[in-house]
Amino acid sequence: MYSSGWSGDVKFGANDGAAVFVNGVRVHEDNRCSNSKAKELVDVTLNPGPNVIVVKVRNSGVESKRRGHGFMLKFPEELLPALSLSLERPGAAPDAPDLE
Repeated sequence: MYSSGWSGDVKFGANDGAAVFVNGVRVHEDNRCSNSKAKELVDVTLNPGPNVIVVKVRNSGVESKRRGHGFMLKFPEELLPALSLSLERPGAAPDAPDLE
C-alpha cells in the first residue's frame, strides 16, 4: 500500500520470461530466456491506497526446469519507508491474467 500516488521506474528481472500487471494493466512483458537479475526498467503507476501487482513467470526448456525460476522487483529506495507489502491475495483481487 502506498499512501499517495506515485509514477516511476522499478527494476525487474525474471528467469525465464515474465509479464507484470499493475492494477490489472500489463506494464511489462519479456519472453526472452534470461537470469532473474533486476535489469529491465518498468514504468509503474501506483494509486493512493492498495495496489495489486501480479507477476507471471514462465520457465522454458528442459534445462531451465531443472534450475528453477523466479523474479526480482526492485522499487526505488526512497519509496520503501512509505510502502506496505502483503504477499497474501486480497479477497477482492482478480485472478492472475492469462497470457495465452
